[in-house]
Parts: sequence; C-alpha cells; structure tokens
Amino acid sequence: MIPIAVTSYKIHKSSKLIDMTLKCLKSTARQKESKTFLFDDCSDLSDSIREFSNNNNITIVKSDHNNLSKLLNDICNFGFYKYNSNWICIINNDIELVPNTISDVASYISKNTNELFIWATEICNPPHKFAAFSAFVINKSFYETIGVFDERFDFFYCDSDYEARSYEKFGYIPFHQIDTFKVHHETSTSKHELMDFTTHKIKYLHAAGIFKQKWGEIMYSPETKDIFFKKIRKQYLEKSTEP
Repeated sequence: MIPIAVTSYKIHKSSKLIDMTLKCLKSTARQKESKTFLFDDCSDLSDSIREFSNNNNITIVKSDHNNLSKLLNDICNFGFYKYNSNWICIINNDIELVPNTISDVASYISKNTNELFIWATEICNPPHKFAAFSAFVINKSFYETIGVFDERFDFFYCDSDYEARSYEKFGYIPFHQIDTFKVHHETSTSKHELMDFTTHKIKYLHAAGIFKQKWGEIMYSPETKDIFFKKIRKQYLEKSTEP
C-alpha cells in the first residue's frame, strides 16, 4: 500500500483554497488500498475539512513551519520511518487523483523494481507533463541517497535543487513519468492565492540567491542553466532513465 500525503498551506486565507483542498481529499479517499494523510502547514482548518477527514479515515498532521522543504521532510520521515512504507505519494492540495491511480502506480512499481522517483502526467487540454513537485511518488532508498530537502528553500527552487542534486549524484536524473499516474491539476497553486506580488518577488529572489550560491555561476547562468534543465525535461518527455 502506498500512502498519500497531501500538502496544504494557509488554506483558511480563501474559500477557494478550502474548496480545492476538499476536492483533492475526495479524490484521495476514493483510491483503493491506500491511506491519506493531510500535512497542513500554518492553516486554521475549516470544520468542513475536519469533518470530511474524520469521516474518511484521513489523518491530519499539523505543523507551523512556513516552509515547504521542512514539510516535505516531515512527510518523508513520517511515511518511511513511522508508517514503514518504501514508497510515498506526495501531492499538492490543488491536485485531484484519477480513480485507481495509486493501485495502477503500485502495479507499475511491482513490475519495475528499479524505479526511484515517479512524476505524474497532467490531464488537461491539450495533455502535457509538468516538472514540479506538484505530484510525485518517491522511494525511500532514493530519499536516503539524495538526502533531506534543503530547508533553506522555503518555497521556490525546492524542486530545482533536488533535481540538481540527483544529477550530481547519478550523472542523470532518475525521474520517470508514467501515463498511469494521471492527475487533474488546478494550476492555481497556493502562491497565487497567498502572496502579493511584492512578497512573491522577495521570496523568489531570496531562493534564487541561495540556489546561485550553492550551484555557482555556471549552473545559474541563463545559458548553461537553460541547457541543463532542457536536458532534464527531455528525459521526462522521452520517459528515459538512461544517462
């Protein structure tokens, strides 16, 4: 059984975020042979969220980190070491899982034992694939190999840093997208609901500065960074885990 961890952040700020989170939880509650955990950061959860969670065996885990990387580390520590799972599915609260998604992913993993990290395929019109930490399934050994998420990245660049560290470790990115891991993506992530333009810009530039300091001018320069991430995206599109 693959547990599902839903992340949410300050959803009390708008009714849209509450409704979006309920849609997400309803989609996870329909999954067969799985257990949902709502990892909430800094929210005053509504009665509707608590009632639905209580009625559908969804465990709420609260924190006040104000930090996405810390929340992801909480999830991995909980899923791998307390829940004793070798895999965990992590999705944002603006994601809706297609029915039978988790059982299909579990079936795929059982036949592809070398997989380490699986991206979702977004259902939209036209269909396309996204490379951000909105919906993914991660293996315990991979998390232990790459290490914890760098908590200096409290929101932005969290995914880019983990991609870069994976590339540094393996010489390629062992991430794989599969068609059976299908999701509907609201595409209105929390940052648009929670941050004004000034806050958004300050947080982004702060994270960019840390990323630049960590990976250097070569990684961060527009020319070489573009080449690096194009190579990664090409892997996703080709569904290749080969160097």
